[in-house]
Amino acid sequence: MEISNVHRDITLDGLFEGLFESSSDLMAIAQFNGSLKLVNPAWKAFFGSHSLHDQAIHNVVHPQDQATVIMAFQTLASGRSPAPFEARCQSQDRAYRWFSWTVVPIPGRAIACSIARDITPYKDIENQTTQALQQEKELNKLKSKFISMVSHEFRNPLSTILCSTELLEYYGAQWPRETQQIRLNRIKGAVRHMSQLLSDVLTIGRAESGKLSFRPSPCDVERFCRELIEEVQSSIGLQHVLNLMVQGYRHPVAADKHLLRHILTNLLSNAIKYSPEGSPIYVEVTCTAEQLILCVQDSGIGIPPQDQEQLFTAFHRGSNVGSISGTGLGLAIVKQCVELHGGSITCSSELGQGTQFIVTLAIANSSYSNALSI
Repeated sequence: MEISNVHRDITLDGLFEGLFESSSDLMAIAQFNGSLKLVNPAWKAFFGSHSLHDQAIHNVVHPQDQATVIMAFQTLASGRSPAPFEARCQSQDRAYRWFSWTVVPIPGRAIACSIARDITPYKDIENQTTQALQQEKELNKLKSKFISMVSHEFRNPLSTILCSTELLEYYGAQWPRETQQIRLNRIKGAVRHMSQLLSDVLTIGRAESGKLSFRPSPCDVERFCRELIEEVQSSIGLQHVLNLMVQGYRHPVAADKHLLRHILTNLLSNAIKYSPEGSPIYVEVTCTAEQLILCVQDSGIGIPPQDQEQLFTAFHRGSNVGSISGTGLGLAIVKQCVELHGGSITCSSELGQGTQFIVTLAIANSSYSNALSI
């Protein structure tokens, strides 16, 4: 019987040694305190051929995973088998990979066999799935915000149109021309508001899908800005006074007029919307041979510091806007248009004092030069 047991032990030892040496998994023999005593060729190939003897096994894993490994060997020392766990290890090329670890005590000895199997591809798939689910969650959140915003923003102008048309229908013949014109102007204003809303929605949609094109052409910036500001001033009447100052380079520069209109219109719209009636709004245009700088300054409610980080995120609105209507799309559109120009936008704001946006557009690259030669 003893000879049979000895033969079995020798056979098992031989099988284990063969498995230990040939396995593609990282295998190591370690004491219950985690001290490494023997490692297999796969382990050496991953970590390097330098000696790992007497090194603690938890030192070969990512710092954030060391506590998990230490706990596993503490469980082992207490006479229990630890549950499998996951931990990252750094290879010779300094890249971290994920491993599934199993630590098995060797009967009759105060040592254990540690087996680590590379599960990096599975973790990558897991991370990709998590990211996809998060993106889907964010997309659904944006869809909900979009539906809520559209239903709210359309309700007011539609109510204005319906109310004004009904009043004109029933009382128009009795009203003097001036009263009729007031109602007609309200209808026109509501239609313009809805038209702008649709334009913003379509623009942000094209921008998000990468279909918002950049088509620079020669542009007289001073004339362009002056005509646009006169157009806006005409639509708001005496509600605000828009002041334009142009300085620097006066020759035509290459810019996408469509995108430039989006930039200036949305910045002016915000300045008007969030400033007290009667307060002035300043637009400063500075043009050099290399840059076009647009500065829009108001003396409105300002933007809370905690909101400024998400200032250019679609549908985000300041926490202090109260009942002031808005879509939360304007600055997101401005940001997209500015970036298509290869430019940048900065904001400085103080609560109760006002906000200043500075847009800087590059006009000295090859695309602009080509546009000017058309």
